[in-house]
Amino acid sequence: MDTKRICLWSSPRNISTAMMYFFAQRPDTIVFDEVFITGTMGELTPVYEIDGRVIENKSASAIRNTLYATFKKLTATEGEPV
Repeated sequence: MDTKRICLWSSPRNISTAMMYFFAQRPDTIVFDEVFITGTMGELTPVYEIDGRVIENKSASAIRNTLYATFKKLTATEGEPV
């Protein structure tokens, strides 16, 4: 069986979330959003694999770049210095 990739982006957000949950219920579908973790030591760290399933897009996206720039700006001006 050939792999079929579906990219879904919609507005308002609740529609894309509903579609994500719909596809997640299918046994032949795996759903990943852009996946990353955050923390005080790791800052904004992309996730490349979940349960042995590789997330293919390993390049920095515009969303991740925007989040990272905002994170750096806030941590430079807010919070307690360590």
